[in-house]
Amino acid sequence: MLRQCSRVWPWSRARGGLFGRSRGFALVNQSRIHRLRPLAIGAVGAATATAYTAYTLWRREDEIELPAVPEPTPTFKHPYETWPWYQKAWFAFKRSVFLAWVFAPFMCASTLLMLFGKESENWREIWLQQMLACTQRAGAAFQKFGQWLSMRPDMFPPDVIVVLSKLRADAPAHPGVVSRRKLKEHLGKDVEELFDEFQEEPIASGSVGQVHRARLRAEHALDGPGGNLRDVAVKIQHPGVIDSAFMDLNIVWKVVEFSENFLHMTVPFDRSDFDAVIQAQMDFTREAFNLQRFAKNFKGERRIRFPKVSSRFVTPEVLVETWESGEIISNIMEDFDNAKAKCQEAVTALEEKKRTVQGKLSKILYDMSMKMMVRDNFVHGDLHGGNILYSMSDDHVTVLDCGIATSLDKRTFAPFGVFLHALCSGQTDTVVEYLQRFNEANLVVNTKQLKSDIQATMDKYMGPFRMNPQGPLNAADMFGEVMFTLQRHGMLLKGDVASTLFTISISEGLVRQLDPSFDVAEQALPYITKYMGMKTYFSRPESLPELRRKICREAHEMLLVSAAVRWSLLVFLSLLLSSLLDLGYSSDEADPDEDDEDEDFPESVYTLKDGTFDDFLKGHERALVEFYAPWCGHCQKLEPEYNQAADALRMEGAKTVLAKVDATVEKALAERFEVKSFPTLKYFASGGDPIEYDGPRQADGIAEWLRKREKPVVEEIANSEVDAFIEKGLGSGAYVVVAHVKKKSARAKAFFKAAQTFVDYKADKIRFAAVWLEKSADPKKDALMAMSCPDVSDLDPKKFDFSGSWTDGAIQKWVVSGTYPTIGQGFKVEKYGAEAVRDVGAKGAVVGIYENDEAAKTVTELFTKVAPKEKDWRFTAVLRSSLETPDVLGVRGEVSAQITVLHGEKKYVLKEGLSEEALKKLLADILAKKAKPHYKSAAAPQATEDGVTILTGDTFEQIAMDSKKDVFVEFYAPWCGHCQKLAPVWSELAKKVEKQGFAKKGVVVAKMDVTENECEEQITGYPSLILHPAVKKEKKMRQKLIYGGQREFDPLMDFVVENSVNLEDVEMADSVGKQASLVDRERKKKKKEL
Repeated sequence: MLRQCSRVWPWSRARGGLFGRSRGFALVNQSRIHRLRPLAIGAVGAATATAYTAYTLWRREDEIELPAVPEPTPTFKHPYETWPWYQKAWFAFKRSVFLAWVFAPFMCASTLLMLFGKESENWREIWLQQMLACTQRAGAAFQKFGQWLSMRPDMFPPDVIVVLSKLRADAPAHPGVVSRRKLKEHLGKDVEELFDEFQEEPIASGSVGQVHRARLRAEHALDGPGGNLRDVAVKIQHPGVIDSAFMDLNIVWKVVEFSENFLHMTVPFDRSDFDAVIQAQMDFTREAFNLQRFAKNFKGERRIRFPKVSSRFVTPEVLVETWESGEIISNIMEDFDNAKAKCQEAVTALEEKKRTVQGKLSKILYDMSMKMMVRDNFVHGDLHGGNILYSMSDDHVTVLDCGIATSLDKRTFAPFGVFLHALCSGQTDTVVEYLQRFNEANLVVNTKQLKSDIQATMDKYMGPFRMNPQGPLNAADMFGEVMFTLQRHGMLLKGDVASTLFTISISEGLVRQLDPSFDVAEQALPYITKYMGMKTYFSRPESLPELRRKICREAHEMLLVSAAVRWSLLVFLSLLLSSLLDLGYSSDEADPDEDDEDEDFPESVYTLKDGTFDDFLKGHERALVEFYAPWCGHCQKLEPEYNQAADALRMEGAKTVLAKVDATVEKALAERFEVKSFPTLKYFASGGDPIEYDGPRQADGIAEWLRKREKPVVEEIANSEVDAFIEKGLGSGAYVVVAHVKKKSARAKAFFKAAQTFVDYKADKIRFAAVWLEKSADPKKDALMAMSCPDVSDLDPKKFDFSGSWTDGAIQKWVVSGTYPTIGQGFKVEKYGAEAVRDVGAKGAVVGIYENDEAAKTVTELFTKVAPKEKDWRFTAVLRSSLETPDVLGVRGEVSAQITVLHGEKKYVLKEGLSEEALKKLLADILAKKAKPHYKSAAAPQATEDGVTILTGDTFEQIAMDSKKDVFVEFYAPWCGHCQKLAPVWSELAKKVEKQGFAKKGVVVAKMDVTENECEEQITGYPSLILHPAVKKEKKMRQKLIYGGQREFDPLMDFVVENSVNLEDVEMADSVGKQASLVDRERKKKKKEL
């Protein structure tokens, strides 16, 4: 889009190219060489000193930290979203007419060329001129596309590349007065106030904006007043470019809709994703943020640089960045070509020099692009030659225009690595497998035909009978044919995968332009190995016999197909202008009866049998094994998550492997490991007994659970490293436990076993370390252990020693108890919930919730008085806004400070004022069972609904615990399907009770939404139907009856009649209750059957 130009070689073009007026190479005799030797040695020394000085200055500059640019909001808002419809329509009409007028000469020239001038150089020259002129006049969208195409000399004739390359520097510029006005508007100061020097004439103009060279005033230096970073490039957006660019895209989308309706063409990505990418291209704040992230990723790498930016000089339309030395790569190549033409006597030297520079550049750029992709998962999305500066003086490149950057979804990154490895090494089965995993289309894919088509492409480009067996792989053409194959099969790739593949194609084109012999596929494998943990091997696959013959017989036809593929792809690219460019063609649906191949993933999840199980465990240090049944719905749901976790761990090079056993077939294994339900997961480590997997069932959770167990829970350190270990742990907010024990002693084993129980401990961060005692030490007398605590108050010691029994249970309990200070900070259910505090022998937890600093001070002062005296309770204070689930603590909205006590399964709220006496009284009343629990309650919209009484947390005790009433309650959740099905039956029951006069006798049919209300009942499933009989209040809960029959009217009515205390002496009418129902129901059933 935009680039900087330097003053390196200012005389090069004026004096005839790179070397000026060269007179060739003169021969130097031996005597002159001897006379010049001292001078040469001195020159070498001076050059070394200069290089060292330059390196030192670069290191200083590289270490400068500028104010960070915050990441722009990802929310996309169309530039003219707020326009009225008639204004949009008028602008669209004007823009359509303008584009039609702009491209009319080119379309006419194309028609004339095809009809009359196929062999005429003059007609072709006219056609090329019209191509350039029309594309430049059309605006940013079309100029950007032309820039991308100019980097693909392997796909277009040289004269087209030459013409399109002019778009990189010859885009029309706006007047200097417009630049001054924009600087004043966006930076708030006039040019003279900001800059000592400002070049009115732009040094470069691109499709979106232009660049001026300037020098900031000392007080406005990028690195602060008086700083060194004053030489800058000022990028200013062209006026009106956003409106015109997005309107162009709207027009293009209309063309796409027409194609979908009449030509059956489709595009494989969402328009919102597409617009978001263009927004990033137009927003300089996005470019500034990306620049800082790239600079951070490549910090310390001398040969790769990015301009520095400061948030003080960044707006959506103006960007001030450091001036970087260097020359545009395309200009360097042009200089070489010009020098070659004018200096025939130096042709050999120039070619060698050019090859050297091209070789260096291709390696540097490929190294950079692969690190961006497989190491950082953050890739420059517009990496063409016009966006890269190369400094020959110190052999480094500077990357510009970082407005577009792509990255893969976190869950896609590892599988994409497997796919990329397979694609580069010719593993057709794996390529097809992962293409289907990345497919988001709803059409049925003919897997066998897809595999055959992909195999044909692999054979063509990688097989032994390819067109150029000794040459490098043309990855871009191969990618193009793979994408075309996907179009024919109606497949739609995930947006991030499509974007990444297109970015790879652009980078490969740049590298191949510099070094045509560079094999990007083969060179990619070491990077995948190093950064993604893949086992590397590179092999060109042997072709299937029939495909070999086909390739040899139809080579010419395939070349024509390849050209057609490229042109068809580029026609769509020119319309859509996106970095998500994977195009789809909707073909007829595959035969639905065709069986899709559903293969396992042998590279990630192993399938075990009885005969291989034990040998497998011996060959792997750690393994997670799933015992499943093919018919089990839970197993089927787990399978994709399990496979994805296996992929991720394999890509990371983890020691843990995942396997599965079909327990319905391998019954001996299922019996041996006591498999009672499906799926059952067992974790095996170092030949020990398996433990039951109790972790998450999602891919990320499974992988993280296994990662934790690969890391040693206890670090082994030297005695001299203890202080540093403790300091580092406390600095990270962790509790630090250090044991001095003798290796292999019973106390060491107990310590390690206790530490292992904290692998999944969520309440606090705890770090463990062991210091080995000398061989002469007594394993009992000399063993000691201490715990250091972070951020403790004056009420607690910073460190305390262990004095209990050296058993794993005692150590584990001591460690947990040590994580409770007198007054804690923050709240986690895992730490202060009823079960957690019970495990450390406490009565419960006292939680102070505060809204602001003043309330925090009040809570802290109260706890400081009470906590030291109430040692049976655990105290903690927490900021209200940090609570993830305020309902757990019964937080009320009208108070700034609140005390909640958690005891057993209930919570109690202090309502009598925050005083020492009131809090002590509440704690005493809780233990004496005199305090009233607090329950969450929603406001009932009405007393009854379809005859059913509505209960809330506030009314439950009043109604359900009334000693004179039999209350039959349905505890339900609105989203529960069973509850929804029961609703009309429950309403019918309530109306029948009312109609029979039972309500007047004290029988109530009620319901409570337990997602919005709480009560004394502990509900674990929906719906729960419980009858609270008319007995004394204190006996209500003990004598309650839980209904477990069919959820139909008759059995429910029988249950009410038989068990309601208030109906014991009532005579039932016909067809009411059990007396009539047994016979009558049987008669009704027989009548229905007849």
